[in-house]
Amino acid sequence: MLSKLRYYGITGTIYSFIKSYLENRHQRAKLENNDYKSCSSWGIVTHGVLQGSILGPLLFLLYINDITKITNSKDNNNKSKLVVFVDNTSLIITSPNPTNFIKDTYGVLTNINNWFKANFLSVNSEKTSLIPFLTNNCSHIPISVGCDNNMKYNISNRKFLGIMIDNTLTWKSHIEMIILKLSLA
Repeated sequence: MLSKLRYYGITGTIYSFIKSYLENRHQRAKLENNDYKSCSSWGIVTHGVLQGSILGPLLFLLYINDITKITNSKDNNNKSKLVVFVDNTSLIITSPNPTNFIKDTYGVLTNINNWFKANFLSVNSEKTSLIPFLTNNCSHIPISVGCDNNMKYNISNRKFLGIMIDNTLTWKSHIEMIILKLSLA
């Protein structure tokens, strides 16, 4: 993380302040339940910051800022694009040819997985999925690639930033979700 700070021109007092915040930190877990109290031993924090910290969101954005370089390479030919919104990253891959689509998807996902590993991050397989958006001319694309094979693929819909998106880009799944919520209320 500190090398990324220097890369973005953060030096001097601010760099020293953030460095002191990130280095030589210790933490432990404490459990209290009625009469039961227990603490783990202290451990050195080697990665990350405390959840809920003021600097956390800023450091996170600096940390992931270069992820978009994965799809901005010369060999990509604008076939794929990463869209980052806070901690939600979406990958959009376009190709009219199903064979090229599968090849491009596998290549970009391999690059993303390598980026995650190099940055000591992991893909949350519970929140990761592949939705091939289809047209009337194409009813199915048999694809089974993923980041370390943890991805749910070929799903027909997924909740995305509060909106239910389906593979035909209709509002049907979203309307069904709203009706279900209203019936449960």
